[in-house]
Amino acid sequence: MANAGDKTAGIISKLKQFTSDAQAYYITWKFAPELLPKKGIKTFEELVDAYACLNRRDYTEAYCETWLTVDEGAQKATRWLMQRLHQSRMMQLYDTLYKDVLEGNEKACTPFLKISKELFSGGEQKPDPYKAMLQGFGLPDEEDDEGSDDDI
Repeated sequence: MANAGDKTAGIISKLKQFTSDAQAYYITWKFAPELLPKKGIKTFEELVDAYACLNRRDYTEAYCETWLTVDEGAQKATRWLMQRLHQSRMMQLYDTLYKDVLEGNEKACTPFLKISKELFSGGEQKPDPYKAMLQGFGLPDEEDDEGSDDDI
C-alpha cells in the first residue's frame, strides 16, 4: 500500500501533466493544501517561500488566481483534482453512513443506498432523458434507423 508521501507526489505529478509546476502547486494549495509535500502552508507568501517555481515578481496571488479562469491547463488540473477530492469525500461519507447503518440508524439507510449506488454502479450509463422524451413521440431509435432507407 502506498504511503501518504507517495500519494501526494503522485497527485502533484498528475497535475503537472496538465499544467506548469507553479500552477500545480498553486492549485493544490488553493483546493487541497493538505496534499502539498511541504506541510503547514497557510498563506500565499508561505507557498511562494516553499516552492521556488512560484518565486517570481509577477506571480502575485491575484495573478495566480487568474490561471483558474483563463488557463485551460489549469482548469483541467483543477477539475481533475476536484474530481479526486469528491471521490475521496464520497468514500468517507460512505464509511460514515455504513457505520451508522450497522449501529441501527434507520435514517442512514436511504442515503447509504444512494451513495452505494453512485459509488459502485460499475460505470453504467444513465438513460439519456432527451432520448427517452423523444421516444415518447414515437420516433425510431438510432439503432432502428441503420440501413432502413426503404422507409423514405
